Amino acid sequence: NNKNMKKTRKLKIAAIVSAAVIGILALTLALGLVGFTSSSDYINLDLKKIRFEKSTLIVTDAHGKAIDRESSGLVRLSELNNDTKNAFLAVEDSRFYKHGGVDVKGVLRALAKNISAGKFIEGGSTITQQLIKNTHLSGEKTVRRKANEFLLACQLEKTLSKDEIFEAYLNTAYFGNNCYGIAAASGFYFGKSADKLTLSESATLAGMLRSPNIYAPNKNIEKAKERRDIALNCMLKNGFIDEAAAEKARTQKLSVAEHSPNIYVKSAILEACGILGVTEAQLSRGYKIETYFDAETAKNLEKALRSDNSEYGF
Repeated sequence: NNKNMKKTRKLKIAAIVSAAVIGILALTLALGLVGFTSSSDYINLDLKKIRFEKSTLIVTDAHGKAIDRESSGLVRLSELNNDTKNAFLAVEDSRFYKHGGVDVKGVLRALAKNISAGKFIEGGSTITQQLIKNTHLSGEKTVRRKANEFLLACQLEKTLSKDEIFEAYLNTAYFGNNCYGIAAASGFYFGKSADKLTLSESATLAGMLRSPNIYAPNKNIEKAKERRDIALNCMLKNGFIDEAAAEKARTQKLSVAEHSPNIYVKSAILEACGILGVTEAQLSRGYKIETYFDAETAKNLEKALRSDNSEYGF
C-alpha cells in the first residue's frame, strides 16, 4: 500500500544519505593520506580564533556616548557546576572524553538511527568538530569543508586538552538572540551568571542548541520545555543524573528574563558585520561601532509617528 511504499522510499533515501556520509569519511581519510594538508584547499588551524581574552563590543551615539556595551563574558570550565557541563556532554557529545576529535562510533550510531527512522534525526558531529565549524569554517555543505572539519578536529585534539576544547566550545556556541557563549545565554535568558544555572536551566540551554530560533525559551516556552526534557532524558540515559533529579527539573518553572530590545543597536551590529565581513561572534571581540544615533531626535520622531495629528500617524 501507499503507506508501506512511502516508508520504503524513506528508508532508501536514508540509506543513500548514510552511504554518502560514510563515503565522505572515507574520502577525508584518503585525502589526508595523499597529502591534502599541503593543498590550497586546506585551512590551517588558528588558535587565535579559539583562545581569546575577555573583550567588549561598544556601540556609541552621535555624541560619542555608549548606548550599548556587551562583554564577551568568557567562562572558565572550572566555574561551571557539573550539571551544566554534563547537560551539554549528554546532548551534544557523550563520548567527548573518549574519542580523538572524530567519533566514528558516534557517526555509525547516528546513521543506524537515521536508517531506522527513515529520515535524518541525528548527526554525528563531535564537540570538537562543532568548535572547528563555529570558528574556522563556513556553513557550506561540501566535501572540502567536511574534510577540513575532520582534519582540523583531529589536529586540535593533539594541540589542546579536552577541557580546553570543551571550554572554548561553551564560549563560542550560538544560543540565538545574538548570544554567543554560555555566559551571554545564561544572562539573556535567565538573568544570571553561568555558574548559577540550575539543572533545569542548563538542560534548556543544551537542548536549544540544535535550533535556537525555534527552541529559545523567550520565543516558545513550551517547545523549550520539550527540548529541556529531552536533554534531561539524555543525561539520565548517560548516568549523569538519577530519576529523582530529572523529575524535579522537569517540574521546575522556567523563569525567563524580560528584555526591551534596541532595534537600532541590532541594526548597527548587523550592518557592521556586513561591512567588515565578520560574524557577530567575531564582532563581539573588541570592536567599537560609532553611529549617528541621537536619542532626542529618535524620541521626537517616534512621538510624531504615533501622534494623531501627524500625517504619518498610525
